[in-house]
Amino acid sequence: MSMSSPIINAFRNFRGTTTSPDQRGVWARREWSVVGVSGVALVSAWVMVVTGFPIGADQVVTHYSIPFGIDGIGPWWQVWLLPAAASVLTLAHLFVIVPWVRARLPKVLPLVWAGTIVLNLAVAWAVLLLRYQQLPT
Repeated sequence: MSMSSPIINAFRNFRGTTTSPDQRGVWARREWSVVGVSGVALVSAWVMVVTGFPIGADQVVTHYSIPFGIDGIGPWWQVWLLPAAASVLTLAHLFVIVPWVRARLPKVLPLVWAGTIVLNLAVAWAVLLLRYQQLPT
């Protein structure tokens, strides 16, 4: 029998802090798989940027839209900002946002993890499309 009041138990249940150790173990394995998917997307974005947009290039495609085609040309560092910003946001996510959310609103944590996956996959997709536009015709 619990020594806590029903209100405290309801609050703990709402926050998700009453999950059993088995459930936390399953979620921990899922978290690492999410980190792996995000890491693969981020590493692939970096590989595409490093191999497709050489340092010192004066003109690379920085923006492409379907109705207008290539509508942005600039220096190499503008494309390198995509994976650099995603790397900073992913590190902030792993070391600042996740611990904060886990301590206060653990039921929202899957949405936070989904956000980092979407961010890294979107950056990898954007870099892939820009690299495709760099190919000689």
